[in-house]
Amino acid sequence: MHGLDYITSEGMRAIDILRKIVSKLEMFGLSSECVVKLKSLLDHVNQHLKFEMKGHVENKSKCAEHCSTYSLSDPTSKCFSDKCDHDHDQSCDDCSTTGVLDTVMLDAVSSVRKAIPADIQEEINHDLQISTLNLATWKAHCIRTVHQEQARRDVLLQLKSHQCLIVMDWAMKFLPIKHRETQADFYGKKGIGWHISSVITTSQILGESPATHTDKFDVQTFVHILQLGTQGWFSVAHILTDLLNQLSVRTTVNEVFLKSDNAGCYHCAPLLSFIQHLNSCSSIKVLQYNFSEAQSGKDICDAKTAHCKMHMIRYSGEGHDIVTPQDMRAALHANGGVKGVLASVVSVDNQQERKMVSKIPNISQMNNITFHENGVTCRRAYKIGTGSFLPPNQFKDSATLTGFTVEEPFPILHNNKGSLTILSVRPEEQTMEEVPRNDGHETDQSISEPNNQLYPCPDMSCSKVYTKLCYLENHLCLGNHVYNNKKENQFDSIKKAWASQCVAVEREHKVLVRATAPSTVLVSNNEGWALKTSKSVKRFSTKVKDYISSIHQYFNTTGKRPNFEDIAEELKTKRDDDGNKVFNMLK
Repeated sequence: MHGLDYITSEGMRAIDILRKIVSKLEMFGLSSECVVKLKSLLDHVNQHLKFEMKGHVENKSKCAEHCSTYSLSDPTSKCFSDKCDHDHDQSCDDCSTTGVLDTVMLDAVSSVRKAIPADIQEEINHDLQISTLNLATWKAHCIRTVHQEQARRDVLLQLKSHQCLIVMDWAMKFLPIKHRETQADFYGKKGIGWHISSVITTSQILGESPATHTDKFDVQTFVHILQLGTQGWFSVAHILTDLLNQLSVRTTVNEVFLKSDNAGCYHCAPLLSFIQHLNSCSSIKVLQYNFSEAQSGKDICDAKTAHCKMHMIRYSGEGHDIVTPQDMRAALHANGGVKGVLASVVSVDNQQERKMVSKIPNISQMNNITFHENGVTCRRAYKIGTGSFLPPNQFKDSATLTGFTVEEPFPILHNNKGSLTILSVRPEEQTMEEVPRNDGHETDQSISEPNNQLYPCPDMSCSKVYTKLCYLENHLCLGNHVYNNKKENQFDSIKKAWASQCVAVEREHKVLVRATAPSTVLVSNNEGWALKTSKSVKRFSTKVKDYISSIHQYFNTTGKRPNFEDIAEELKTKRDDDGNKVFNMLK
């Protein structure tokens, strides 16, 4: 359902690089026993970070690697840290394997260092340093992902009838399609930008308190298709203004919670400054803005984007062309439209974008913003610390922006309630028939019967499984994932089923587990180890720039397609006529 984010892909690439290092060490005389141990450790770390780590995270835990409060508290600032009321005197064998891997890799390199040439040692040390850092970053990314999702869950649990949660995301640009097109028409297409805003409201039964099981969540998605404009903060500010105007006309909402990813068009001082001034002149107030980790927190937008694309493809298959924003809007509303989706075509004149002078210190590290009448509170992690308070005089801009035109507005839909035409979603505990992922004979029976299949959540760290596809779709809309490390995931079930059929495989599997699961290792982590860190930017030397420029000229002249992985490897191994390495990897 989701693509891999940059941090996860770099972490998985680090595992592959470490496997290559083990192969190199084996060539230089590393013992077979140590090779088996290292490979099994790498498999264990890869499995744990990919599928299991999120299930270990808790708000309060005696294990420093599980406690998100401890992991995300900044020890250098009191306003960004909370003190735990317990000691961190416990360890987790699985989570500590990452630290064990670093130690074992260093010991393995040291054991055969005399047999390794100096230039090869330089390559190994460089790859080992980068890979170790990427694995630690991947582990911290898992902590932040689970912790930041609490913001959305808390908002939904406490959502009132006059409030709504808006999840925003830019969809991948839509490439124009024709019902019949020539080969010349297929190439050189320019994508059409479109912005997805999913509005979640609640309709409470009279007499019930907020956040009870009788709440009904309603989802309405507003699609802004760009006739003119770029995907920057200026466009987002105009789209948000138009969206709030639509809500003021169509609903009784007067308070809004915003959520999006960390894209630069959202996570920037100009947009936050604009929202603060917009609160002073708009009938709808923005209370919070919560930023999620990469590729998480916007399940509902991704699901709606997929529905819209399939609807447009079917519309094109009926003999229609979709080559302009107006065609996109017509396609989304054709044949009854996409359930719970409204579309409009807008233009944003970026020539009228003015420079914002407001500054927010360390804005890239502030992930939770709370707006007040007398200022703004910024936090690095959700509900950790009192936050940094910024007074009104910090924001010197106004909320007046020009250059926005609605080419084709949202359709006016009439209903008996005079509110949104919505996709109703009941809470999972109330309406969804949930079953455990691995529940003995029930799971086997469901798989054997084609009419009674199970639908697990695509997030392999989530333990939710449903008996009907519609329940799974509602779960994805709300994104209320449950990470539970006590339940097995599908990969564990497959491994056990295979091991039960093959005794030899089971015996080898047990040996690997004993080699990779230390029981008494305590890995010490400093407070705030999972916080984002700013990386220093190192410029390429003139020698590297000239070499890359020559490679570019070669491929530009020959017309060949470069393989960037091979080029990166060539930079590490390039030698001059005397056999000396041209580039020093550690500088």
